[in-house]
Amino acid sequence: MVTVSVKTESRPAFDNFRIATNCLELAGRSSEDWEVEHHSITGITFIAFSIEAMLNHYGRILIENWGEIKKCRKQLHRLLFKAANLPSYLGTKEYQLAKKCFYLRDLLAHGKTKHETVNLTLPDGLDDRAKLAHVLNVRTEAFRCGNYKLLKMFIETARKIEKDIEEHGYYPNQDHIEEGLREKLQEAPLNVSGVRYL
Repeated sequence: MVTVSVKTESRPAFDNFRIATNCLELAGRSSEDWEVEHHSITGITFIAFSIEAMLNHYGRILIENWGEIKKCRKQLHRLLFKAANLPSYLGTKEYQLAKKCFYLRDLLAHGKTKHETVNLTLPDGLDDRAKLAHVLNVRTEAFRCGNYKLLKMFIETARKIEKDIEEHGYYPNQDHIEEGLREKLQEAPLNVSGVRYL
């Protein structure tokens, strides 16, 4: 047996995106509601991880000392999109959807116990036992919001954000070159696993 040392560029955006897209496929193939819910919620969590890792990937390229900057998520993202020549991106539909994805992920990961009031419409003619079954099936906010359609939309949003950054962003240190001749970003962190070599 031979042991080799392999150097890699780890790209969590790719790994998390692969899990999210697999969850979408599994949810689409599932026949029971609990399976669809399970795969959808898992996928939403991982697509949020993927979007955040993708933005960190671009931030590391475009902004010196990216990992050391201490700002809130919104300020960091504003800085990143400005560096990618997308200064108004936080107001776009895509960013608003990504923000919703982060919100759901944060509810799942950092959620606190809280009291909620949920309006539940019960079918007529139910006995007490059937009413109780409906009441016990009321889900928490993250589970009420998360579904297959939303997961699919978040995955499409991640792809669109990646495309927008790559179409508008340039590798750094090209200010001396005419804009039309500068090298655009070609990272594709959602689709490329990173370099591996011996």
